[in-house]
Amino acid sequence: MFQAVLLCSAALFAVRVQGQSINCASFWPSLTPGDAFTVDAQCFMYGGFPQPQNVGGPNFRLAVTESLSSNPTYVDTAAGQILEAVSSTVWKYETLQAQLSDIVVILTDFLDPDPAFPKTIAATYRPEYPSGPCQLEIFKPWNDLSEDYRMQALSHELYHCVQQTMLGLPTDASSWWVEGTAAYFMNWVYPTVNQEWERDALFNIDQPIYAETNPYSTEQFFQAMEQSKGAVGIHQWVISQAYSDSLPEERSRLAYASFADDFHLFAKQYSLGKIADSGGGYIPVGAVPTTGAAFNDDTATLTFGTFTMEIFSLDLDPGQTVTIYYTTKLPNVRVSYQQGGMWMKMPNAPVSSAEGTLVVECNDGDSATILVLVTSTDNVDEGTVSLVAAQTSKDKGCQCSNKGPSNKRGCQ
Repeated sequence: MFQAVLLCSAALFAVRVQGQSINCASFWPSLTPGDAFTVDAQCFMYGGFPQPQNVGGPNFRLAVTESLSSNPTYVDTAAGQILEAVSSTVWKYETLQAQLSDIVVILTDFLDPDPAFPKTIAATYRPEYPSGPCQLEIFKPWNDLSEDYRMQALSHELYHCVQQTMLGLPTDASSWWVEGTAAYFMNWVYPTVNQEWERDALFNIDQPIYAETNPYSTEQFFQAMEQSKGAVGIHQWVISQAYSDSLPEERSRLAYASFADDFHLFAKQYSLGKIADSGGGYIPVGAVPTTGAAFNDDTATLTFGTFTMEIFSLDLDPGQTVTIYYTTKLPNVRVSYQQGGMWMKMPNAPVSSAEGTLVVECNDGDSATILVLVTSTDNVDEGTVSLVAAQTSKDKGCQCSNKGPSNKRGCQ
């Protein structure tokens, strides 16, 4: 290693570099600079620490574009933050048994070359896949972030390197979980920063999760899974996935029972505002609107979209005990109900246990409202369930109020 001095615009700048200027794409010799998202510009190797740095399994290199040679204060500060974030993150990811290729970080003052994304902070790609290092390019907007946000953003990108090392290059149709898990794991490494909350707020409950407009916002789905699977289990879930070439293919791929269970758990926690954050507390979430429905005698038919969460509100006559259950032809439907704040599993056949028994108090003869949460991960656009509330007994002393039900199935 040696220190050199760069001459730029006829001024002298004490920029610490190693060796001579190189093309930023020279780490991928089989490619023409600019191909496969490589950076076609001149770079120098940062000279403030020995290179390459071994950070556990992979080697790490930091290259800086010559356009930053007149800003040594920024470069030195950024280099220290990058080294710390890479070292800390790789160590954490290796506790998951995650594999990473070697890593080249390129610090630039450029914007994303796609003019549609002027606010892109960083991007990761493995240009010579299945060999060669990951390229983690840092764009100009990274400079506008706080130190904590910078570090967390690098952890996000490094999980993309894990994905591309272990699974290959991603597809757009898989972005909901590719970005969602990277956002989840950046929070797992830096749990108190909570940069992800800004994008969580953009989650659209009316869209199927696999087609979410802001795929970063799906990280809260993985936060909900943490309680049952832990970070190791979520990583194992990731590396068991396969990329899809289209959204219909992705929907078909996700139409299986354990995903139906995971998605229903997420919906329950989201609707109650009880998704625990890795750093403590709960993730702020929006409200889930309710849709009114009604029983016809003892049956109500509910129609719902798949891979979304829908809550129905139904009135029951007071002063009766019912056996409550649902029936459907779809295998991946999950239903829960509540009367008083906590979701309870609704059975898909009549049962005599407490799980399927609902006591509707007299409540001064007024109707009682129950909420029903329905989710489905079936490979269809929409589905239906028949909800049954079959009366098993009634309170003969319960008098209907003036605003009570008209059919008097419970009260008199």
